[in-house]
Amino acid sequence: MTSLPILHFNDVYRVTPQKVSSKFKETIDVTKFAALVDDRRNQWSLRANDGKRDGLLLFSGDVFSPSVESSVTRGSHMVPVLNSLNIDVSVTGLSLFALRTLIASVLMFISGNHDFDFGYPHLSSLIKDINFDIDLAKELFALSPSGQSTTPIASEHGVDLILGGHDHLYFVGRGVTSWDGFDVNEKVLGAESDAGDVLVIKSGSDFRDLSEINLELIATPEGSARRRVISKITGKRHTVKPGMRSSEPLAELLKDLLSSVSSALKAAVCKTEAMIDVRSYFIRVQESPVANWFADIARYAYDDTLCMRGCGGSDGVLLCAGTFRGDSTYGPGPITIGDILEILPFEDPIVVLEVDGATLWDALESSLRTWPAQEGRFPAVSGFRVSWDSRKEPGNRLLGIWVLRPNNGQPDKVEEEEVKRETDGRKYRLVTREYMAQGHDGFLALTRGKWLIDHECGSMLSTIVRRYFLGSQFVNKMLRLQDEQKNGFLNIKTKGILEALYQDVKPENSAAISLWKQAVGTVIRHTRSGLHDQQCFNISATEHMSSVDAFDGGNARKGHPCAEASVNTSNEDLLVVHPVIDGRLKDEGKVDTS
Repeated sequence: MTSLPILHFNDVYRVTPQKVSSKFKETIDVTKFAALVDDRRNQWSLRANDGKRDGLLLFSGDVFSPSVESSVTRGSHMVPVLNSLNIDVSVTGLSLFALRTLIASVLMFISGNHDFDFGYPHLSSLIKDINFDIDLAKELFALSPSGQSTTPIASEHGVDLILGGHDHLYFVGRGVTSWDGFDVNEKVLGAESDAGDVLVIKSGSDFRDLSEINLELIATPEGSARRRVISKITGKRHTVKPGMRSSEPLAELLKDLLSSVSSALKAAVCKTEAMIDVRSYFIRVQESPVANWFADIARYAYDDTLCMRGCGGSDGVLLCAGTFRGDSTYGPGPITIGDILEILPFEDPIVVLEVDGATLWDALESSLRTWPAQEGRFPAVSGFRVSWDSRKEPGNRLLGIWVLRPNNGQPDKVEEEEVKRETDGRKYRLVTREYMAQGHDGFLALTRGKWLIDHECGSMLSTIVRRYFLGSQFVNKMLRLQDEQKNGFLNIKTKGILEALYQDVKPENSAAISLWKQAVGTVIRHTRSGLHDQQCFNISATEHMSSVDAFDGGNARKGHPCAEASVNTSNEDLLVVHPVIDGRLKDEGKVDTS
């Protein structure tokens, strides 16, 4: 019989102190988690062959987002943190496959005990079709000792134990032999089919929990598909607490990393030709340029994901004015990363719902109900034209909603399609905040929607905006360097996208410097088209952004001192914007004094 000790964790995002409860001031952070890992790992015996501790520290993903720090670093600050933990085996999370640079920098490897004869495509289809890990465990023969008594698995290809995550809860299936610190008989939504015949463990999130697992393995007959199977599994839930000691080396590392993050907040991400007014008395009672601007950016953020799922792109965006904070004015001039985080401080992700026309009508009607009170529910939209009348009684102010689409690909010409107030008609793919989708702040109607992209796959609005500006700056720089930058892109589609944009903005018979000045103006106008927005998001997800990123991600990932962030506000590649009121949210009851 062989014993194997394992430490497991998953879904970690925040490295800064976090409260364990809203009722108390005490905090925990990753340094306490790291010390706990070291303390438990030091209890393992030493291997005779190499003198190392005989056990495994396993990590199930996610890691690189979402957090405020990740909006600045794009996850680079997490790499040295993970490396300092000396993880033995890790896998990428569900939303991390595009982050090649980050994944390549983490000093881990991915391994498995068995070959999957059924192949990765089949495993992917199983994951897509199965709603909870219990059912997946049964499909993959991750059976408990009691489950093996009725269904022997020695000759079955599959897995031995599912170490999951993704939904941020602590969970241990009933198939374990014993477990300290968690009641395996506790009812968990989605785990109703757990009959104690499978092995599934999830270890919470955000460095709050650590699972200590001990496996006892017995050999199988010669010629079996599996060399060993689990005969006993015991464990313990360790909860990180405020009074625990901290890891001093990691604390020093974090001090340098977070200092670099603070430095990057001063870097410009775009320039605005007009003042951006985010004062509550302005944006919470009428259509505003800042709300239009950010809603437009969010509209195409998930179109690639939606299309890959067979849903098609989004139809529009519904946010609320309370999303935008700062209660101040910005510009004209450079807008910095710090400004964006000040305006967009909330950490709930942007999600996508499928809603019917009646739901959209009810949600917008509710958002207009409290006007003229300066409440956060006042709407911000993109992709729609909304007509309302402030003179009418609350609950009857909405006059009409229309979906807007470019006419034959021309961004300055649109076609309108009326949204009818019906439940059995057309469905709309609506980009919104998770906070609103959960029914908060008067948006109860949105709880009737079907989730297409939920909080696990969504990103914070500040992260989306940062990605958009990086992609825009990258596009502008590559267009300016068109004659020099011929190859070297990570994605084969990038060159074609840039060449198409270059031809689109190229005036005939212009000198080189004049060419670029005219090209910049045209690129700015292109930001009003969905195609340009999609291209900026696509490129920011598939290419290295180091050449335009103010944060020194390369050194951060290596754990080296980061270069001072560039605060050059005269950067000619920065996107120049001029947010406007365009009548998309028109109050017909307002007297036109123009």
